Amino acid sequence: MEDRVTFKQADIKDGFEEKDIQSLFMDIPTPEKFLTQVRAALTPGGFFGCILPTTNQLSKLLPFLRQEGFAFIEICEILLRYYKPIPQRLRPTDRMVAHTGFLVFARPITPSDDIEKFETK
Repeated sequence: MEDRVTFKQADIKDGFEEKDIQSLFMDIPTPEKFLTQVRAALTPGGFFGCILPTTNQLSKLLPFLRQEGFAFIEICEILLRYYKPIPQRLRPTDRMVAHTGFLVFARPITPSDDIEKFETK
């Protein structure tokens, strides 16, 4: 991936070097602590995503997303289910990993009066 991705090592507390980027994905345990930096890096309407393993972390993140002006919030749970590779009796394996994490997606917006009125209803 080195021909398509620029890898950098820095402290997220200092923010991102890049500005007006289209998307940003985080895999850290406390993304709510860095939403100010995320918002400063993303273009309005850009895509933010993160992965979290627990609903407790989701509960912490959601109010901060709203507070920082993110909208169009979506959450999906990742499930992993293996199948037995036997054509005559294709079926799931006897054991299932029932949960592997949650994906969260949101977009920073610049609220207008119309959007604020819509969201308060």
